[in-house]
Amino acid sequence: MLKRTFVNLLLVFAVLLTLGVGAVSAAPPAQEGLTYTVKLGDNLWALAEKYLGNGSAYHAIVAATNAKYGEDPSFANIENPSLIHPGWKLLIPGAEEAAEVPVAATLQAQADQAARNKEVMHEFLGLFQTGKWEDFDQVIATDCVLHYPGGVDVVGLDAMVANWAVFFPKLKDLSATVHAEISEGDILIEFLTFEATYEGEFMGKQVSGVPIKYNQVEMLRISGGKIVEWWVEQDRLWMAEQLGMKLTW
Repeated sequence: MLKRTFVNLLLVFAVLLTLGVGAVSAAPPAQEGLTYTVKLGDNLWALAEKYLGNGSAYHAIVAATNAKYGEDPSFANIENPSLIHPGWKLLIPGAEEAAEVPVAATLQAQADQAARNKEVMHEFLGLFQTGKWEDFDQVIATDCVLHYPGGVDVVGLDAMVANWAVFFPKLKDLSATVHAEISEGDILIEFLTFEATYEGEFMGKQVSGVPIKYNQVEMLRISGGKIVEWWVEQDRLWMAEQLGMKLTW
């Protein structure tokens, strides 16, 4: 009798345990869309896992949010799925709607964004080399911030042009060769070499007709077809050696 009672209790416990496991499993994906405000530490993959049941469905959140942005600018315009900020408003689609968003469409949108980033930079280089600096506002935002090595920031397009005007007019027949470009979302990274003939003062002495070249690495953030933030590292030491500066170590 006791043995039978014990076995029955084990069966009841097993049934309750099974029901308990089911109760703590992830809830089924929502069938209707919802508005979500990004919190610190959020990422699209985790949000897609939580609300859509699959992290790789993050592209559906991107597509739905960007489409909503076209109707309501209070929603985020996601240019880089790897970078979302606290306070952004997202539209998370329902599970059925998310399933209808093709991954290929999102990948194509990302490829298009990368191509546009490169076009912006190429247009800037064209204006820079041909001296059409008055047209910089076509590709550079008026409140753009340029970060130089050592924590030196130049704020605003006018200040940037004034800064460049001190040095670059001395570089005659300036040309730039782009060796590599990497673009993801709103970020573009470039490695390029500038070549020119130096004419003018350098470190207190006049230089005339000296050919120079130097390498430069840049990272740019591009939004709305314009450069809004810029980081630059230049090999000016190599250029200084070409202009006769003696270095001692």
